[in-house]
Amino acid sequence: MTHSPLTTTKIQLYFAANHLFSLGKSHPQIVEALSEFEPDQDLLKSVVDAAMTDRWRTILNEAQRLTAEGKNFQEIVEAVQPIESDPEIVDFVCNAWYRVQAVYAEHSIESGTNIMEGSKWTIISALGLAFVFGVNASIFSKVIWSVSFLGALVTWIYGLRQKRVSAELKQVLEGDYMRYKNLI
Repeated sequence: MTHSPLTTTKIQLYFAANHLFSLGKSHPQIVEALSEFEPDQDLLKSVVDAAMTDRWRTILNEAQRLTAEGKNFQEIVEAVQPIESDPEIVDFVCNAWYRVQAVYAEHSIESGTNIMEGSKWTIISALGLAFVFGVNASIFSKVIWSVSFLGALVTWIYGLRQKRVSAELKQVLEGDYMRYKNLI
């Protein structure tokens, strides 16, 4: 999803300010540090104020709660609109929440199957590959078993990657907000 340049700037400033707050910096220190990247002091102060109160986390938490209640996207956006006046920021946070949730669900469901099927077929194709090389079968048989082995290995590795990503997204969903910035 593309945002206006102003919204992209706000997003970058927000995450930078949030990170600096987590390092123990004060509001004036953060405004001073970020002023070399953003000359508009009013914009900078409003974004740092939002980061200081972790306003976007409030929007995210509310979106999570409303999703659990079965609300649709538009109802969620309308409910969180009073928290943040910028509709693009509300849209960004709500859409990012849906992306995280969708990828988490997909990876959580598929990872186990991919790991299991990948490992099973890796073993089977490794045995088949050893057999065709052991009996000195045709080159065609060797190629087929080699491709089968590589495909199974890729499936297994992909399943492991899905499991890792799922674990990281679970941390995002449960509160490690600073990892959220990597989803932009």
